[in-house]
Amino acid sequence: MPDIKINGAESLAVMGPDAVTSSQIALGAPLTKEDVTHLKRKEWVSVTYGVLTYTDVFDAAHETRFCLIWRDITGRALSPCDKWNEAN
Repeated sequence: MPDIKINGAESLAVMGPDAVTSSQIALGAPLTKEDVTHLKRKEWVSVTYGVLTYTDVFDAAHETRFCLIWRDITGRALSPCDKWNEAN
């Protein structure tokens, strides 16, 4: 798995076609008991939005914008948002 930098960090790894990688990020602040209660009751959801920029082997710049939603905190699955997912 290649090294990944979060929040402006950069990786010099080379990834082949259809390669998959993952990363972990920390929340800006810990969830409170009240936050967890709202999530458990499914009154709230957690949304992760980000931008991935990279240069391909032909030195062309690309940008991928992604949005993932976590609807059920008892599971580990994230689903794509209905919009805000695009790549060039």
